[in-house]
Amino acid sequence: MKEIGASLGVSPRTVAFHEYRIMEVLGVRTNAELLLHSLSRGLIRQ
Repeated sequence: MKEIGASLGVSPRTVAFHEYRIMEVLGVRTNAELLLHSLSRGLIRQ
Protein backbone atom coordinates (compact mmCIF):
# COMPACT_ATOMS: atom_id res chain seq x y z
CA MET A 1 0.00 0.00 0.00
CA LYS A 2 2.86 2.36 0.83
CA GLU A 3 4.59 1.87 -2.50
CA ILE A 4 1.41 2.20 -4.55
CA GLY A 5 0.35 5.27 -2.59
CA ALA A 6 3.75 6.89 -3.04
CA SER A 7 3.75 6.31 -6.79
CA LEU A 8 0.21 7.72 -7.12
CA GLY A 9 0.70 10.55 -4.65
CA VAL A 10 -2.00 9.35 -2.25
CA SER A 11 -1.93 7.88 1.25
CA PRO A 12 -1.77 4.13 1.87
CA ARG A 13 -5.16 4.44 3.55
CA THR A 14 -6.66 5.81 0.31
CA VAL A 15 -5.19 2.87 -1.61
CA ALA A 16 -6.68 0.43 0.90
CA PHE A 17 -10.08 2.11 0.68
CA HIS A 18 -10.18 1.86 -3.11
CA GLU A 19 -9.06 -1.76 -3.00
CA TYR A 20 -11.87 -2.50 -0.54
CA ARG A 21 -14.45 -0.78 -2.78
CA ILE A 22 -13.25 -2.61 -5.90
CA MET A 23 -13.46 -5.93 -4.09
CA GLU A 24 -16.96 -5.07 -2.83
CA VAL A 25 -18.19 -4.19 -6.33
CA LEU A 26 -16.67 -7.33 -7.86
CA GLY A 27 -18.01 -9.55 -5.11
CA VAL A 28 -14.65 -10.95 -4.04
CA ARG A 29 -13.64 -11.32 -0.40
CA THR A 30 -9.90 -11.97 -0.42
CA ASN A 31 -6.83 -10.68 -2.21
CA ALA A 32 -6.41 -14.15 -3.71
CA GLU A 33 -9.91 -13.98 -5.23
CA LEU A 34 -9.13 -10.49 -6.55
CA LEU A 35 -5.93 -11.80 -8.14
CA LEU A 36 -7.74 -14.74 -9.76
CA HIS A 37 -10.49 -12.41 -11.02
CA SER A 38 -7.89 -10.11 -12.58
CA LEU A 39 -6.00 -13.00 -14.19
CA SER A 40 -9.16 -14.53 -15.64
CA ARG A 41 -10.14 -11.18 -17.20
CA GLY A 42 -6.67 -10.62 -18.69
CA LEU A 43 -6.07 -7.50 -16.57
CA ILE A 44 -2.71 -8.84 -15.44
CA ARG A 45 -0.35 -11.46 -16.82
CA GLN A 46 1.59 -14.17 -15.02
